[in-house]
Amino acid sequence: MRFLLNFIFSTRFTTILMFVFAYMIGVATFIENKYDTTTAQIEIFRSKWLAIILGLLVINFLGNIRKYKMISQRKWPSLLFHLAFVLIIIGAGFTRYFGYEGMMPIREGATSNIMYSAEPYLSIEVSDPRLPKEHKRSSLGYSKEMLMAETTNNDFYVPFQFEKETIEVSYVSYIKNADYKLYENIRGGTDVLEVVTTDGEGRQTIHIESGKAERVGSVLVSFNDPSIKGAVAVIEKGDSFMIISPYQINRMVMANETMDTVQPNTLAPMQFRQLHQVIPQNGIETSIVFAKKYENAVKNLENIEGESKRGDALTIKVKIGGNVTERVLFGGPKRLASPEYFSFMGYIMRASYGSKEVKLPFSIRLDDFTLERYPGSDNPSGYRSEVTLYDEANAVTEGHSIFMNNVLDYQGYRFFQSSYDPDEMGTRLSVNHDSAGTNITYLGYLLLGLGFVFSVMNKNGRFMSLVRSLKTISKKKSALLSLMLLLGLSSFAHEGHNHDQSVDSNVPLGGASNNNATRITKEHADKFGQVLVQSIDGRFEPINTLALDVIHKVAKKNDIEIKGIGKFTPEQFLLELMVNGKLFESEKLIYVSSDSLRRYLGVKEGKHVSFIDFFSTEASGESKIRTFAIEASQKDPAKRDRWDKEIIKVGDKIETFFKAQRGELLTIFPSKNSDKNYKWISIFEDEAGNPLTGKITVNDKDVDLNGVSYRVIFASYMVLLRQGEFDKANEVLDRIIAIQRAYTPADFLPSEEKIKDEINYNKSNIFGSIKKIYMYLCVFMLVLSIIEEVNGHKKGLVFNIFVKWFLYVLVGLFALTWLYHTYGLSMRWYLTGHAPWSNGYEALVFIAWGVGVVGLMFSKFSKIVPAAAALVGFLIIMTASHENMDPQLTNLVPVLKSYWLIIHVACITTSYAFFAVGAVLGIVVMIIMLIKNTNNAKHLNLSIAGITHINEMAVIIGVVLAAIGTFLGGVWANESWGRYWGWDAKETWALVIVIVYAMLLHFRFVPGFIRSKFFFNAFGTIFGFGAVCMTFFGVNFYFSKSIHSYAAGDPPAFPIWLWLTIASIFVLTILAGWRDSKVDKLIAKNEEE
Repeated sequence: MRFLLNFIFSTRFTTILMFVFAYMIGVATFIENKYDTTTAQIEIFRSKWLAIILGLLVINFLGNIRKYKMISQRKWPSLLFHLAFVLIIIGAGFTRYFGYEGMMPIREGATSNIMYSAEPYLSIEVSDPRLPKEHKRSSLGYSKEMLMAETTNNDFYVPFQFEKETIEVSYVSYIKNADYKLYENIRGGTDVLEVVTTDGEGRQTIHIESGKAERVGSVLVSFNDPSIKGAVAVIEKGDSFMIISPYQINRMVMANETMDTVQPNTLAPMQFRQLHQVIPQNGIETSIVFAKKYENAVKNLENIEGESKRGDALTIKVKIGGNVTERVLFGGPKRLASPEYFSFMGYIMRASYGSKEVKLPFSIRLDDFTLERYPGSDNPSGYRSEVTLYDEANAVTEGHSIFMNNVLDYQGYRFFQSSYDPDEMGTRLSVNHDSAGTNITYLGYLLLGLGFVFSVMNKNGRFMSLVRSLKTISKKKSALLSLMLLLGLSSFAHEGHNHDQSVDSNVPLGGASNNNATRITKEHADKFGQVLVQSIDGRFEPINTLALDVIHKVAKKNDIEIKGIGKFTPEQFLLELMVNGKLFESEKLIYVSSDSLRRYLGVKEGKHVSFIDFFSTEASGESKIRTFAIEASQKDPAKRDRWDKEIIKVGDKIETFFKAQRGELLTIFPSKNSDKNYKWISIFEDEAGNPLTGKITVNDKDVDLNGVSYRVIFASYMVLLRQGEFDKANEVLDRIIAIQRAYTPADFLPSEEKIKDEINYNKSNIFGSIKKIYMYLCVFMLVLSIIEEVNGHKKGLVFNIFVKWFLYVLVGLFALTWLYHTYGLSMRWYLTGHAPWSNGYEALVFIAWGVGVVGLMFSKFSKIVPAAAALVGFLIIMTASHENMDPQLTNLVPVLKSYWLIIHVACITTSYAFFAVGAVLGIVVMIIMLIKNTNNAKHLNLSIAGITHINEMAVIIGVVLAAIGTFLGGVWANESWGRYWGWDAKETWALVIVIVYAMLLHFRFVPGFIRSKFFFNAFGTIFGFGAVCMTFFGVNFYFSKSIHSYAAGDPPAFPIWLWLTIASIFVLTILAGWRDSKVDKLIAKNEEE
């Protein structure tokens, strides 16, 4: 027994539990991606064994508190850590087993006290009409929360014991995203009634088999079974049809619009294609048309493409004695249950599977719902619900505003602005009831943060111990150096261009496509670039930004160069494309990454193709990819292969090229229509042809606009450009700028100074320049810093000048580059108005900035660290330059408008920087181990120890930031969506990162475990970094079901060179470990001799 207790409270058992936990939740994300979220929840996230693992971790942590006497003051930071995780797990348990959440839809002016559970419930009610209602067994019910999926074991058995017999309900099948497909003229088929109705999403067609009933709108309709209570019954009698309803039906013959009425519970003739307006007791009118009757038809239940309006389909079997019937229940997770009413063997039954109605002890009235959009765009900038809370029991009537990141709290219920109805006349509030679980978890988060702070600051803690060890190693190096100097030594030593090409602005374009136009001057193009344009997401930006985005999207370049003519700035290209469009159609400008697509188009060299390469040379001039584009667009996005994605991507580039050529992208004119929310339009919209009225002031002069339209203004501008009259063209631009300012509220538009700042930001290409600087720095710094580490025992004038002092200069340049990087991020923040880490591109650039912080922080201990940081910074920004990453300046979606975002993402992404530098330092250690021999081992072992200590310090800070960022992300999620943890793939892998690196830091406590510096660097920081790569790249680009879509994109191909790099690192670690072990053994053997 003592042995078992010792094992349960051991660090070895902690490691096993954490490894199994991390491994299985990671596997769960793959299950979710392959199947669905529900499958992952059933198999892992909500499984009993996962709960057991977490329970054992609590016991283990509590046992370790006593075992290692953490109550003592010296160990309070460790005590806080362990108590924090205990509280977090306990809080999660309260949330899992006692908390609940759901959705409350409310229409404007309506009051509701009903929420619908997020979890699906199987609910069955069986009534025996032969027994009096007061009889205790006249009606029996069953309702239980039950998750089901297609690939899991969903078996259930529910018995209902009546006096004479038992009714057994059991599981048959479960089909996800299901609906019926009707097949006619099938032997053994039955009669089927086709019913048509309309709802908020349009026309719906429903097929009702003879003897069954289906819900149509808000009413139940049966066919040839009038015994179903509450149903509108259609009965076939010979060649005619009758209808009887418990509600009044107003009818109209659509051919002649004659009206009549069917009174409640009155049998009346029914005609096909007659409009029936049914008014049930709930007052929600349902319009029904009985379209036709099918004979010998079969309704087959199948999984369908696209989203099913019915949801998932659960088929149940009802057995009474030897009699059996099957029924289908539509619904599923987060779906309103659609009850199935039927009678069987004299019993009346109601069964459903889906969200359950939950009554709240108070009511909420929606007074007004407001959706705010970015000016001129359909993209929401925010939405809010103005509500009144009524609690009659406590005599409370309160008004509240609910909007994103602003929550209504009342009696343990929290209401969040989740979404809204398509017609914008109703709100959907997320409701959460989990005050106990949330508060306990938040307390755990607080203790965790305090534990991290005290741990780093504690002079007796591991972090400060590593600092002292580094100082000791430095002293030993100095001592070793002094010893070597007595023996005499020697030394060592080692050291780019850019130019611009300009073309005479008066050189004619030449060729049949020049329209007799003169080359547009750079001066005029620059002025054109200062004119504002409204982007597709409603952002007001200078045309310079639009032009640069067009070139990035089409050509993946920063400018365009045509042989024999010269370079075009982005503004020049956009103008020339409109004025001399034909010139560019035969130039290879459009970037196509797919080799197979380029070969199909007949392009043999380069990665760029021309516009005309996409069209047939025959008289028809048909698009070569049109058929592929149609097929690809019609496919389910999840089923598109690489060819489909490349076709869609290239099609988007062709459309952008064509729209730019037509001038359709230039939405530069303010709409005068107040209903358009200050939308700006291009000359291709009808409104652009309407005559303007009044006067505007242009350069201190009044200009009469009467009788002039936007289209005329733009046409005159194009004529002046073709004629080369740029002074007059400048005057037209001044007029357009004045119109923009006159017809748009000033606070919507950026100031002239901000416009210039954005243009300067675009032209400076800050992060492109930084990428090049980091590249050169990392090459020189890595070589020299490794030379310094390996030959640090040498001294001489040449060595000092060409190695040590040159390294100091390079570190200084690295610091200046980091400051320039900081300036670039600050400019991006200033221009967009939000923190620059809201999408994939920005996140990578910010991680690269964090890498710079790591390099500078540890540069005093070793110059290898800034060298490694320069390498990582270069690789990250190079990745950000990938085609899948969009550097465009954009507006922010509502959910990201939160101060929690700034803190959460900043912590998480900065932690990635520390882990990335740690991985590179691990590789450096492997290289040093590889060149170690018996002669230099003493010095190199000190270097290895020093770098490993730095690496461990980096990992400690990384874990601190990752843990704080992960759990603050939970706070953000709770404030935004009403739940602090949902096992989304991104948050799951963020937790895996924390566990992996926490295990790495705790391996030194595991008796008998590998504690060597080789293991820490090789299998810890190098291969542990795989969890970071999986979190950022794997989830964002290869997992399609994560809600963290702000960094999503098409999955990029996994390049061969990356596989080779991984294989090379693996080989390096094996050889380094072998070499390090061999040399140490030789030294030990020599010492024994």
